[in-house]
Amino acid sequence: MKNIDFQLISTLEKDGRTSFAQLSRSLGCSISTIAKKYKQLIQEGVIETKAITNPHRLGLVAHAIIAIRASVGKLESVGNKLAEYPNIELVVALIGQFNLIVSIQYPSWDQLHDFISNELSAISDIREMDIFFTKTNIKRFYDMPFARQDLPPVRIDKTDRQIIEALSDNGRLSVSYLAHRLELSVSSVSKRLSRLFDENVIKVRSIIDYRKIGYDSSAFIFIRTHRRQLDSVCENLLKYSELSTVITLVNVYDLFLSATCEDSANLYDLVNNKIASIGGVDDIIVWPRGKIFKRTFGLFPEH
Repeated sequence: MKNIDFQLISTLEKDGRTSFAQLSRSLGCSISTIAKKYKQLIQEGVIETKAITNPHRLGLVAHAIIAIRASVGKLESVGNKLAEYPNIELVVALIGQFNLIVSIQYPSWDQLHDFISNELSAISDIREMDIFFTKTNIKRFYDMPFARQDLPPVRIDKTDRQIIEALSDNGRLSVSYLAHRLELSVSSVSKRLSRLFDENVIKVRSIIDYRKIGYDSSAFIFIRTHRRQLDSVCENLLKYSELSTVITLVNVYDLFLSATCEDSANLYDLVNNKIASIGGVDDIIVWPRGKIFKRTFGLFPEH
């Protein structure tokens, strides 16, 4: 890939609806070149441009990370079964003590507890679970620094939902296309879309398949910190671009991280030289990532 490709990807990762005309001006090449390169990146699966929902603005306030050990030979079947649940946003295979990890969100803690007690516990091929309840999203993969968790949920109706779902498939759909598809006026769709952006309900960005651009090593990391040093540890972790997720936890560990690196040597350096050198870090557990069974960025509360 050329430098212009990486510049294009970097810009669209921040705002997936940046126009080709704007990209042409900022990157110094023709609109036709930008359009051609964008089409190629999409066709090759390097990026997907889609709307990403802000879970807290949609009322999904109860979040947990669950590590699972499936029975021998049952990893695939358990992974595929977990991927069917609408409130599970992420299902990834692990290498280590546990062989699956899931991220799950619900509108209430009671609903989350009920799901764990009644649904997950009933899956016979799940041998063991460790449940980590989340506290604060310091940084998430959907890159919403504005995702304040103290704001009340935004009320959305069926039409808002249809707009979000359409943009979740293709975040660059035009307002006129959406209006025609939903049989609404252009002004109505434009107002609704502006509200969804202004209220921080959604953000459109290009999601990168890092394996396609040479980043082949990724892992989930759990950290324990010294008492009263959690804030300073978080502040230092945010310096490292390799970390796409930094979440504080309620129980067992203090922090959950997701890391993506070029290779195992870079991952080793991140964990043992960068993170381990942060004052206040007391213990680090690393689980390398394997196959992705499910990854979605557009969860809605159940009807």
